[in-house]
Amino acid sequence: MRSAPCILLLLTSPAYAGQTLYGWLPGTQTVPSGGIELGMSLYEHVDLGPYHQRSTALLWTPAIGLTESLELAIPVELVTRTQDDAAPWSGIARYGAELRYGFLRSWPGLRPLARFALSRDVVIQTQVRSELELAASYEYGPVQIEVDTDLVINVNFGHVHRELRPGAGASVRVYDELRLGAEIHAELSGDSTTTSWTAVGPNLAWSRGHFWLAGTFGIGIHNITAAPRLNIAMVW
Repeated sequence: MRSAPCILLLLTSPAYAGQTLYGWLPGTQTVPSGGIELGMSLYEHVDLGPYHQRSTALLWTPAIGLTESLELAIPVELVTRTQDDAAPWSGIARYGAELRYGFLRSWPGLRPLARFALSRDVVIQTQVRSELELAASYEYGPVQIEVDTDLVINVNFGHVHRELRPGAGASVRVYDELRLGAEIHAELSGDSTTTSWTAVGPNLAWSRGHFWLAGTFGIGIHNITAAPRLNIAMVW
């Protein structure tokens, strides 16, 4: 079925909690011990791949701080999509659990973070997805830069699918808690079941009290027209 590779692709968008200054890059902060974060991400793939897929995903990611450096998140993703030569599809795509650990900082301004996630594919119920992500941000005055690498492995009977997702970005505080910057994000497939793509674009971040938002308008430079993403959360 032509729709199968696109359904697989919809099930491989990154999930994360913790405040981020970017759209596709994860936050390198964790929720404080005993704290709760209610996060939501809204993102799209516009004209993706040879079948011109258009999809919109809503990701709910409640998270709780287990310690000052470790948090637990429970992501649930809903997706709707259309593409050439296939009927529209919408529904719950996946759910799972993930741990995020912020390493102790030995260098001022540096925030390294590791994330491990497992999730169940609702459409292909025999498939299990695992992720190992390493990210680090460095802040100096009003400027922050971040690099990120995410390895995704989907295991199904008779098949193992791998993806590498590198990214990088920069953000500058322009006024109070308002920040502007730019980022690049790629999702590179190890086989033909999903389409590799790359997008680059401007980003914006703003926080006030317990509320924060961050987003990007990713402009496609490989196999996609646009990949915008908006992240919103409240922390207690």
